[in-house]
Amino acid sequence: MKARPRAAAAAGERGTRTAEEARIAFSSASCLSMAGPFGSPGCFVSTLDNLYLKLILTLLAGLTVFDPACSDESIKRSEYNRMPPMFVYDQYDECLFSDPDEVVGTYCMVRVVVKPDNASSIWRLIETFSSNTKLHMNHALLDRGICVIDVAETIARLKVDNISALVVPKFEIEFPYIYRYNSFRNVEPYKKNYSDLMAAIVNTDLTERYGLQAYTEIEYCDRTGVDEFPIDGVDIAFLVFIADLIIAVIASSYYDASWKSILRCLSILPFSLTPSSSSSSSPLNSVVHDDDDTIHDNVLHGG
Repeated sequence: MKARPRAAAAAGERGTRTAEEARIAFSSASCLSMAGPFGSPGCFVSTLDNLYLKLILTLLAGLTVFDPACSDESIKRSEYNRMPPMFVYDQYDECLFSDPDEVVGTYCMVRVVVKPDNASSIWRLIETFSSNTKLHMNHALLDRGICVIDVAETIARLKVDNISALVVPKFEIEFPYIYRYNSFRNVEPYKKNYSDLMAAIVNTDLTERYGLQAYTEIEYCDRTGVDEFPIDGVDIAFLVFIADLIIAVIASSYYDASWKSILRCLSILPFSLTPSSSSSSSPLNSVVHDDDDTIHDNVLHGG
């Protein structure tokens, strides 16, 4: 008769243990489900900590989904390729590193300022995207490296009767777009000979691909075997300055080494003036020692 209460108690204990294990398992699953991108917060945190973590995750999720700036930014990225690329360069080495007797190439760096056109959706995208100067570069300012081997052939490829018709006059530009006037040598001859051609090349591409036009200005040009500048006064002054600097470094190093040698000799000199143990065998010391021995004997023997 006593076995039944014991069996009932054991069954109740097993039921309690099973319920506790189920609660722990559910708590563990809840902890794991809350791990998210931040890793598991652990299964021993308090209920209050769990609530705080859930609140933080909810706020972060809300910022990620509902922030208008973030959604607007994603739209801009999807349309980013609609804008003209900021930097496009022809191969510099292939253009200039050739035999001047066979072919003479001219390579020009051209600054390109896109002309505002409110009727163009691409221009409106450029204007909006570039207005955030803290995050984005100015996509209204483009950089082009253009190689011209044969002027006549280049004009023929443009398929225009008058390249001057593709030149956009300079308009009011509200941002710096080029280095000062005399930053590079021999720019003016290149501007005189190649400005219209460079403008035609750039505007043909912008018009056909993007429906835009731009003001262009040559920053500098290089030409195969031509622009080899002689040494001038500025170069000589720089070389003299470098030579003086090298001489000063060598002289100061020699002076420092000489003084270290002198100081080393002076530090050794006092030790050389101290009587050594070998000097005790000199005649003077022998006489002194003999006199001391005589005095010592007289004292002992009462002499």
